[in-house]
Amino acid sequence: MCQILLADVEDPDGDLPHFMVLDREEAGDLVFLPEFSDAERDAVFHRDLPQLIATRGAQGLAFAFPAWCAPGAGTPSEHPDREECVVIIVIAADGDESVLQAPLIRSEDRPPRLGAFERSPQVAPLPGPLADVFRQALGAGR
Repeated sequence: MCQILLADVEDPDGDLPHFMVLDREEAGDLVFLPEFSDAERDAVFHRDLPQLIATRGAQGLAFAFPAWCAPGAGTPSEHPDREECVVIIVIAADGDESVLQAPLIRSEDRPPRLGAFERSPQVAPLPGPLADVFRQALGAGR
């Protein structure tokens, strides 16, 4: 999957695009999000994505995005042992919720690649405003 997602990447040091997989009764949808500014972030997450989720009738979703990951508590972006990773938030049709993350491995002589995914020990319901927005949108689409 990572090779497919990174196949058209022109800048190997650039960010992996945000993308979402919508689980629908008829078929799944893969949706790539265009780049957006910090000023546009609120509208994207609180208006555009919920509308997309509800109008497509999604029953579950997986949302993937690049992030900083670090061991222990605190702010990952400020941690000295931080590493780039891809985080996937999964909210399944049956109500199961989980977070997966994998390190993004960069090399000068190879394209970027993903390390092994690990499931966070976090239990459902996932905390945070983004998970709340997704849950509400999924409820509206069912």
